[in-house]
Amino acid sequence: MAVAEVTSPPFSPSFPLDGPEIRTVCDRMGWTQGLRSVQKRVLGPLFEGKNLIAVLPTSAGKSGIFQVPALVRPGLVVVVSPLVALMADQVHKLKQLGIPAVLLNSHCSLSEKKQAMDAVKSGTARILYVSPERMLGMDAGFFDSTPIQLYAIDEAHCISEWGHDFRPAYFRLGRSLSRFPKAQILALTATATLDVIEEIGQVLGIGREVQTIRFSPDRPNIAYGIAGRKTSLVRMVETAALPCLVYGSTRKGVEEASVFLSRSGYRAAHYHAGMAKNERTDVQKRFMEGEFQVITATCAFGMGIDHAGIRSVVHLEMPTSLEAYAQETGRAGRDGAPSRAICRATVETLDIAKSLVPLTWPTPTRVQSFWHSLGNLFEWGERSWYGEGKLQLSNEAIAHEIGMHPLEVSSCLRILQDADQVKRISSRDQPFEISLLSGARVLRGKKQREILDTLEAHADIHGNVVGTEAFFVEEIGLEKSYAEELSKRGALRVQWVDQCQVLERCHSSPAANLDAERILAIRQRALHRIEKARGFLSTPLCRREYLLQYFGDSSGGRADGICCDRCHKNKRKET
Repeated sequence: MAVAEVTSPPFSPSFPLDGPEIRTVCDRMGWTQGLRSVQKRVLGPLFEGKNLIAVLPTSAGKSGIFQVPALVRPGLVVVVSPLVALMADQVHKLKQLGIPAVLLNSHCSLSEKKQAMDAVKSGTARILYVSPERMLGMDAGFFDSTPIQLYAIDEAHCISEWGHDFRPAYFRLGRSLSRFPKAQILALTATATLDVIEEIGQVLGIGREVQTIRFSPDRPNIAYGIAGRKTSLVRMVETAALPCLVYGSTRKGVEEASVFLSRSGYRAAHYHAGMAKNERTDVQKRFMEGEFQVITATCAFGMGIDHAGIRSVVHLEMPTSLEAYAQETGRAGRDGAPSRAICRATVETLDIAKSLVPLTWPTPTRVQSFWHSLGNLFEWGERSWYGEGKLQLSNEAIAHEIGMHPLEVSSCLRILQDADQVKRISSRDQPFEISLLSGARVLRGKKQREILDTLEAHADIHGNVVGTEAFFVEEIGLEKSYAEELSKRGALRVQWVDQCQVLERCHSSPAANLDAERILAIRQRALHRIEKARGFLSTPLCRREYLLQYFGDSSGGRADGICCDRCHKNKRKET
């Protein structure tokens, strides 16, 4: 990818990186040592107006790179981040420093969203943190009255790692940004192969006008080791140093691991996305304060966790990609002190992952076959109350009707949706009815009266309000759980619709319009990543060198003293 100027007016480097403006920012942010060398390398071309993809080492001060322009240049900085907790933490810290930062995500209350939107539209906010899903759902005119200087995509590797299935809104970021005013784009990540870097540029629409800055992903202070597949968890933690982070692939698995370690004398707790938000926050806080020695967690724990003192990372199963493995092991030793990464040699989990690739990425021929079968179901669905061209069926029901595995059905629908062949109408966009009852008159709580008065203003002559979940949350301020609570008090009657997904086909052509090359390339990449993860377990060579070669980096190499179990064993043989 060649370097090129962005078409919007470039910013002159009128803020020398050692000048008074930058020193003032560093003092305000509490950076007593000033800008780090890595930050300067990225900020230089950024101030020259170039679009950038920057692959930075862990703990390089990534967030400072987009916070500095927000404080020295005019215009709003929009930060797209996948992590709600990280966004909230950074906004809290910035506000404490007197820097006007706001966030928009699914966890914001109605009043918080209104305050954030008002701050953006009035120009008082300097930084807006937003989730990719929220960015995708924003009105195209949201930023019309707001000058934007920079879009910063944090954890940009998620475009490739998560965007194809787990978080599709990431893969649609290019479409999202194209609807808004043009501005510089900065994509930041700690781990990315050359292929992933190229995909990031293509998705964001800057593939031909971007400068790439890559630093070595080498972590010479981490010693890598592989334990036998039957090695006990206690044995792995015993050989590691505390505090320790243990990763497992399932919620049940990390819960059981936490109990097992607690019974073995460790101060341990578990963390996963199925826990309540306040529980997760409490566990994270107590771990960072040293109350817990070990946290057992799914991949929900990690990105943005500012705990420099983690001495070791243990994996109960080998992740299915070296990108995930490098991200997770990289949470050890952020202070530069010697640390360890230990993983069980669970080849069987990689075999299972490989067997699922044909279901998660079916061939274009299979997707076309599914499209044909789906067309027959749509003919039946046109007689439903959703209207012509719409179908209300779960993935399991579709799988039963056409004789396919439910996972393959889900994957085919995802591919067809990405190709704009079908649309999914989410539960938040499906209409239901709320009726005001006589019991509403006796409620006098402030929040209750505000919501009931707003409902009355929207009700018809019979006291009924019809809308989607999104409408009731955004316009009325009424969450589903609170509506159920008011229903129990006799104030409301809520007639929920069946929350089964609704599909809408965009056309009825015999063949779906698919990018067959892309589908096959992603499928092949998924298989390649699994095989490379398997190779890390079995390589007879230095594991650290194996990782660096995978990420296209030859600047690292063997370290004296700290490296991996292979090198340690070879040195013992030489001795």
